Amino acid sequence: MKLKSHKAMVTGGTRGIGAAIAIQLLREGAEVLTIGRNPSHHPPEGCQYRQVDFADAASLDKFVTEIGGMGIDILINNTGINKIAPFEQIEIDDFERIQRVNLHAPVRLIQALLPGMRQKKWGRIVNITSVFGIVSRENRASYSASKFGLDGMTVALAAEIAVD
Repeated sequence: MKLKSHKAMVTGGTRGIGAAIAIQLLREGAEVLTIGRNPSHHPPEGCQYRQVDFADAASLDKFVTEIGGMGIDILINNTGINKIAPFEQIEIDDFERIQRVNLHAPVRLIQALLPGMRQKKWGRIVNITSVFGIVSRENRASYSASKFGLDGMTVALAAEIAVD
């Protein structure tokens, strides 16, 4: 599918899976905005870059108010963080930070961009999760909670906005 005239946003788009997705979207003709937390990160060549800290409420709030009018019609929620710890040693601040980045931020981004997608009658939302959103293992409660939540939210969203 050629994506000329489409605007994509890839969170966590400066390295790994996110960078590979951004590069492929560019190859398909999309204009690509990559998001990262580190101000010194560099996007793949040809992509724009914005520094946003999804763990910081003020940073996320400011960004969400800006993106609604950008015409983004492809959203790839790829950002994710993890901190491994035995359940009884999970620090609540770490647990909450993981939920803010891995689950809360995608919800906020979707809420900001969905009205524009509906208005255009075209859009794509891809939420990258993990096998830990289906199964888990020891010391992964914080991460698994966020990925199980993102998987569940994705299924509910698809049921709500699916087009026949």
